[in-house]
Amino acid sequence: MKKKQLPQQFEPKAAIEQWQPKIHAMIRNMPVNGMEYEDIVQELQIVIVNCLKKFDPTNGAKFHTYLHVAMVHHLGHLRKTAHKQLNQDQLTIDSSPTVELEYE
Repeated sequence: MKKKQLPQQFEPKAAIEQWQPKIHAMIRNMPVNGMEYEDIVQELQIVIVNCLKKFDPTNGAKFHTYLHVAMVHHLGHLRKTAHKQLNQDQLTIDSSPTVELEYE
């Protein structure tokens, strides 16, 4: 079965450029505490490329809908992972032995 050629707007570089406003809007609406902004942008750019590879227009969904769902899912995963890491870091800090110094 021959894979259909996607239109030029589905080229990775062009798509990443086209969907930059969507990336920034998604990050504003679903911030990920504990991660650098640029790291989140790169994560969502990877989501775009993966969606381009997996998207099948014959399934009846628009690419925007497919991409939106994938971005929401990935941001949720990043938030959960970052939250666990922040909690783990907090446990490490809380369980560190404390030393009291006495001054004479």
